[in-house]
Amino acid sequence: MQMIHMPSNGLFSVTAQQTDEGSWTVMGEDDNGVRWIINDDFVLSYLVRGGTKLRSIRHKGYESVQLMAETLHCSCRIGTENGSSIEIVDIYTIEETAVAIERTMCVCDVSADDDGFFVDITIRLPGMGAPEDCAWFAPGRWYGKGRPFFQLDEKNEAGAALDSFTAPVMMCLDEKNGRGIVLIDNSPGRRKTIAEDCLENVPGILNSDSFYLPGMGVRKLSESSMGLFVTYPAYTHVDGQGTLYRLLPVHEDIERKVSLKIQKADYPGYQQAMRDVWRGIYDQLAQPRYFYDPDDVRQALLKYIDDSFTDEGGIAKYMKDAEHNEASSGFLFRNIDLAHLLLEAWREQRVDGWKEHAIAVVESQIEQKRMYAADKSADPRPAIESLHSLVKCWECACAAELDMPHWLGTALAETEEFLPLKEYFSIPLMVTLYRITGEGRYLGSALEKAEWSWDNYFSHRYFTGGITDCDPGSMDRESASLALEGYLDLFEALNDDKWLERAAFCADYLETMQVIQDVDMEPAGATGKEMLRRMHHNVIQAAPGNNLSALGLSFIGVPGASGDIYNVYSAPDFYRLYQYTKDMHYLHFACLLQYYTMQYVDMDNKVNGMTDLLRGTGRGYINEFFAIGVCKGYVQGRGWAHADNIGWCPYVILSSMYRMKQLTGQYKLPYNGNDLE
Repeated sequence: MQMIHMPSNGLFSVTAQQTDEGSWTVMGEDDNGVRWIINDDFVLSYLVRGGTKLRSIRHKGYESVQLMAETLHCSCRIGTENGSSIEIVDIYTIEETAVAIERTMCVCDVSADDDGFFVDITIRLPGMGAPEDCAWFAPGRWYGKGRPFFQLDEKNEAGAALDSFTAPVMMCLDEKNGRGIVLIDNSPGRRKTIAEDCLENVPGILNSDSFYLPGMGVRKLSESSMGLFVTYPAYTHVDGQGTLYRLLPVHEDIERKVSLKIQKADYPGYQQAMRDVWRGIYDQLAQPRYFYDPDDVRQALLKYIDDSFTDEGGIAKYMKDAEHNEASSGFLFRNIDLAHLLLEAWREQRVDGWKEHAIAVVESQIEQKRMYAADKSADPRPAIESLHSLVKCWECACAAELDMPHWLGTALAETEEFLPLKEYFSIPLMVTLYRITGEGRYLGSALEKAEWSWDNYFSHRYFTGGITDCDPGSMDRESASLALEGYLDLFEALNDDKWLERAAFCADYLETMQVIQDVDMEPAGATGKEMLRRMHHNVIQAAPGNNLSALGLSFIGVPGASGDIYNVYSAPDFYRLYQYTKDMHYLHFACLLQYYTMQYVDMDNKVNGMTDLLRGTGRGYINEFFAIGVCKGYVQGRGWAHADNIGWCPYVILSSMYRMKQLTGQYKLPYNGNDLE
C-alpha cells in the first residue's frame, strides 16, 4: 500500500494513502491522531438538457497523487452518462496554522445533452461524533450546541450549503475534549450575486457562469460520524419551497478555482473559540473603504428629513413621501427620534425651520399620543426608546435655553410602569434618568433588568427579543446591540468591570452578524431570489451602473439572508469598548460600521432624489432590508419589503454620528482611506 507524506509544519501532517482499489485518500493528522479525511466523497451533480431534476455521480477518491516540492497534487476526472467530464485538481499546501486546498474544476469533455453542473466535496471528521454532539459557529447562523442554535434537516444536513455567510467560515467544536476544526472558504475573486436569482423559477435550477458564491454545510454520515462539505456553486434549501440549485454551464471554456483552508481550533471553551475564529477571518477580509465623507452624508440626510416634514390634520411628522410611513414614533418610523436629532443639529447650525419643525413633532407626539401604542407593555421597546428620545429632547432644549419642562415631566410619568419590568430595552433610559434625577430607584431598576437578562439569556449566548416584529424566540442582532449599550452605560455609572466584560461578550456576538466580505450586488436586482421584480419592489437602491456591495449590511436575524444597516447604531458603543479595553479591534470595527454604511446614501444626487426607484428618479438611498443570500425576503406581518424609505434608516446613521460627536468631538472617526489616523 503506497503512502506519500508531506513535510510537516509541526501542527499538521498530511498523508496520501492508496487504497486496495487503487484510489487515493488524503488525511490530516496531529499529535492526537487523524483530524480529517478526504476519500470517496466527491459528488458531481449535473442537469441533462431539458431536464428538471439533477443527476448525481459519486466518485471514489483521487486517481493520481504527486508530491511536487512541498505541495501535494491530487486529481481525478468525473464523467457523466452522456460523455461530459469534469477534471478536478486539488493542490494541498501546509501553511503555518492551516492546510490549504486549491481546487481547479475544468470542463474537459462536452456533451450536447448536458446543461450544467456543480461539485461537492466532503471532509470527514473522525472522532468528532455526530453533529448534534458538537458546538457550532457560523457567523449569522450557528452559535452553540443543539436547539435553538443548530439542527439538522430532513436530509441530515445543516447549513443548506450556506451561501449567506457574513464571513465564509464554519467551526465545529467538541466541548468535551476541546477539539475543534475550522473550515474557511478562501476562493479568489470578488463574490457576486446575479440577476437570474430574482426569476420566478423557485424552487428550481439556475444555470449561469456568473455564480461566485460557494457554500458550506455539515452532513451527518452515520449515527456517530459527520463531515463538513463545500459545494461550488452553492445551493440553497428554501423553507417550504424545496431547493434552489445554482449550476455552472457545461461549456469547454468553463474553469473555476476554489480555495479552502482547514484549521485546528482547539479551545477549552466556546466563547473564546468563536471570538478567535471570527477575528481571524475578519483580519483577512475586512478592509474599510471610504465611500463618502460622513459630514457630507450628515448634511444631506438632515436636509432630506426636514424637507420631508409635514403637518397633516394637526399631526406633525417626518418622511411624508413614504407611503408605508406613519405619524407614530414606533419601531420603524422614529418621528420623535428624528425630532431630537434635528433639534440637536439646529443648536449647531441654526438652519431656518429645524427648531420649529422639531418642536412641532415633539408636541404633536405628546398631544396626539403617538409616541407608542396604548398598551405599552405589549411591545415595550418602541415606547421606551421614544421616552428616552423625549428625555434627550428636554436636555437639548435646556442646553438651547428653551423652556420645555413638560417634556421631562411626561417622560418621568410614563416611565413609571417600566421600572418593575424585566426587559433590558430600558437600561439606557433608566441610567439617563438616574443621572438627571439622582434617584437610586432608576439605577436599581437598570441593575435588576441587566442581571435578569444576563442570567436568563445573554450568558447562554441566546440573543432574542430585540426586534419586536421577529418571530418570538428567534435570535436577532438588535438584542445584542441594546444589551451592549445598556451594559456600557452601567459600567460608566458604576465603574464595575463586570458590566464591561458582559458588554464585550455581547459585542463579540454582534460583530458576527456583520457582512465583511465584498459581495457585489447589481443595481435594481441581483440581491437574491427574493428581489421579486414581479412585485415591483427594488430592494437595492442605486444609480444605474453603480453596483453596491454587501459591505455595511448586518444580518437581521439567525439564520437568514436579509440584511440592513442597523449595526451602524452601535459604532459609538464599539468605540467606547475601545476606550475602556484599549483593544484596537473594537476601534477598527467601529470605523468599519461607520464608513461602510455611507454607500447606502446616494450622494451623487444629494437630497433631491433620496427616494426609491418607484418614484422614477432611478436613485435612492436606503430601504429597510436588503436580500443578499438565501431567505425568501418576506417580513412576517409586513409583506415583501417596503417600497419607500423608512424613518429609522436615517435615524440610525444620524444618531450614530451624534453619539460619536459626544465621544470624540467629531461626527466621524478619523480615517485617511486606508487606516485609522
